[in-house]
Amino acid sequence: MSDARRTIYLFLVLALLALGSVPDGMVYPGLHALTSERYGITISRASWFTLVPTIGAIVSAFFLPKLVRSRSPMTVLRVASVLEAFLLAAVALPIPFWAVIVLRLVSGACDLAGIAATLRIATRVAGQEHRARSLGWMGTAIMSGLLGGIALGMFVPTDMVILVAAEVLALLAAGTILIESVVPSVHDPDPPREVSDSAPAPRRQRIVASLLVAADRGLSAVLSIVVPLAMPEMIAGEKSGQTRLVGTILGLSMLGMVFGGPLVGGIVDRVGAARVRLVGAMVFGFGVMAIVFVAPLGPTAMIVAASVAGIGAAPLFASALSIGTHDRTSTGVYGAIQAAGQAGYALGSACLLFTDPKWLGAPETLAAGAILYIAINLAASWVLWRRR
Repeated sequence: MSDARRTIYLFLVLALLALGSVPDGMVYPGLHALTSERYGITISRASWFTLVPTIGAIVSAFFLPKLVRSRSPMTVLRVASVLEAFLLAAVALPIPFWAVIVLRLVSGACDLAGIAATLRIATRVAGQEHRARSLGWMGTAIMSGLLGGIALGMFVPTDMVILVAAEVLALLAAGTILIESVVPSVHDPDPPREVSDSAPAPRRQRIVASLLVAADRGLSAVLSIVVPLAMPEMIAGEKSGQTRLVGTILGLSMLGMVFGGPLVGGIVDRVGAARVRLVGAMVFGFGVMAIVFVAPLGPTAMIVAASVAGIGAAPLFASALSIGTHDRTSTGVYGAIQAAGQAGYALGSACLLFTDPKWLGAPETLAAGAILYIAINLAASWVLWRRR
């Protein structure tokens, strides 16, 4: 396959990956109307609407390898998309909230299977050469789909959001038919267990990759929760100005994950995933920690610290997957790594929600999360280098 044709095929698959992420972001702008207003429930109970799909994804990771073994990842993606579309359409029906929770639980499992299958397809099309750069593009596609979904959810009427999200998934299922007709190798089923689990990504490296992805998502959860709550303590001023500063800090700290992956992926291909991962994680961790310590210097210093964190975040997705996967990795392994990320985000959120309220909005909590993140990455790097 020529490089030009491989690139075209890869971007077709990346379009599927971005499209599959759109429904996840669409529900957030109208979340209050979809839950609290519609069912007359408290905000804490309404939060289960977004938490339950994460639980479904984590649980399904234990069953996904057996369900998808010897099946084409394109078939897995198509079936998962159709099922999730029907489940989302059912959520729009006049049903009680407990039934919505059950449907969201199952849809979380379908979502994980769809993302894992798409990652499997994309890495198969990309091949082993320039693989990290391709993984960087995959991270960009996922984040772009989420941001696009949030933007779309802001303009779609609240009572139509769920149905539009279901239609997007139906479009995704139709897109798989088009891709399957023009892209070779997507028909290939997952390799047997003894092949997909063999070198160059043994079990130890997959465990380390899962831990790293969980740490990335965990610190992201701490950042997104603590910064808005701690801002009044860190910076004095009007509430509107604090809100804009929160949005700027969170946006800059995550911006590298959206746009930096493809650029840094080329460095990962040349230098090695473990080295680039360690440098990126240190910059990200210390950048997040600096947001707290430079707060007395004013908003500009905090914005600079958030920008540094964003630069460090650029190689995190591509380097972690480069460590734990290869071009023959099965859909189940991609699902397990993605589920680890979901678990990390849920654990980071849960640790904050169940802690003493006085620490929830304390800047020291963010610094402690960054220190733990740095320690996890140092330990993971030691394990990788020690076993070489």
